[in-house]
Amino acid sequence: MADRTLIESPRKQYLVWGSFPRRGFMCLLSVTAGLVLPRTAAGQFMRLGPFDFSAQSSLELVYSSNVERERPSEATEERKDFYGVAALDLNSHAELAPHTDFDIDASISVERHANRPDLDNSSRPFGSLRLRTGTELGRLLVNAAAEWVRTSESAEDVYDPQRRKMRDVRDRQEYSADVKWERGGLTLAAGWSFLRERHQDQRYQDDDNDKTQVSFDARWRATPRVSLFYRYANEMEDYVNQTNVYRGWDKTEGIGVEAQLLERPALTYAFCYEREETEGEMGPWERTHVVALTDTRDLTRTLALTLSASYKEEEVDEGNEVTFQYGATLDHQLSRTARQTLSATREPARTMGSTKDTTKTTYSYSFMKDDLFIYNLGLSLAVTYEIDDPLEAGMETERKWSYTGRLQYARNLTRHLERVLSYEYSREDSNLEDEALDEHRVTLRFDYEF
Repeated sequence: MADRTLIESPRKQYLVWGSFPRRGFMCLLSVTAGLVLPRTAAGQFMRLGPFDFSAQSSLELVYSSNVERERPSEATEERKDFYGVAALDLNSHAELAPHTDFDIDASISVERHANRPDLDNSSRPFGSLRLRTGTELGRLLVNAAAEWVRTSESAEDVYDPQRRKMRDVRDRQEYSADVKWERGGLTLAAGWSFLRERHQDQRYQDDDNDKTQVSFDARWRATPRVSLFYRYANEMEDYVNQTNVYRGWDKTEGIGVEAQLLERPALTYAFCYEREETEGEMGPWERTHVVALTDTRDLTRTLALTLSASYKEEEVDEGNEVTFQYGATLDHQLSRTARQTLSATREPARTMGSTKDTTKTTYSYSFMKDDLFIYNLGLSLAVTYEIDDPLEAGMETERKWSYTGRLQYARNLTRHLERVLSYEYSREDSNLEDEALDEHRVTLRFDYEF
């Protein structure tokens, strides 16, 4: 079955597609009807020209003790709620020509609430539309993509200094295109992308932005382990509702050499001269050294280690970059049905409402067990400790503990229909908050795969 994360609950990410006035109940009926309508062919929901669409529909009934993921003092409406979600996903892949592929992914869902009708989306059903195409012309590869989505709840990789947890509905439009040409040891690549993001709630509109990126890369592999490269990037990020931000292009240009020192583990060293133009001021050429290490190794038959680390040293340390980044995961297969994972990461993350980044360090442990007491009964537990340290002066460092537990039972009622019953508890404690943020959630879901 396909992943239903995109439509689970208001606190999760889900998508919205367009505006459909006064048709919400019709969408609900049509999606639910998909559970009983006959299929046109095995594995095929419908055919439009060269596109054969596969489909999956679902119907969810949910109880939440904290439907908007708010702390008690933040709530202005009823926190407990019962709601239903009906959804339909369509996917298609087609070869329009011998060397041209085209993918279409679309989804639509309707959500109705018992205690919080203000959260209903009957007039504007949730959904998404993604188009992707790729063409191979000899040594030239051309790709293009377009995406229209609406997501709810601020993404987990964005640090919000105001720690707002209420529903943040944002529209996102993204367009991109890139070309790549290879011959022998020479590779040339160029790309363009545009991202438009808008937030519905006025409290989040300080993060509305338009971002345009243009890039060019050239690489020549002089030997199997040594490459020469040149890269150029041009980026403009405009926070449209802020008055004190720069609205021009920022440029980065670099030329250098990269060498693979070891194959296992993969150890690389790069030396380059780099210069940056920031807020209209062109900086000088500076020496930059980058060391990167990656490896995946089976320590035993049941224990695997994956790690990556990179360190960047610049001639002039500006003090506003995350120069050391790492990620490590230890995966332990305890038995056929049980595994545990321990991981640690350090990376830069965007700060909401600011052009600055934050250093995000995360330590996490998870445990998963299938067939707990009976077949198809699964248990998952996770603990995460997260440190968000903004690089912008005057912003506090947040240290946060997160706990989640989930018990889920799935059963196939027919060859195409699956029933899933789950209970989930989550809790978040922050040093910047006096109250904990927690939620109990019970979900009954039916998935039908055509």
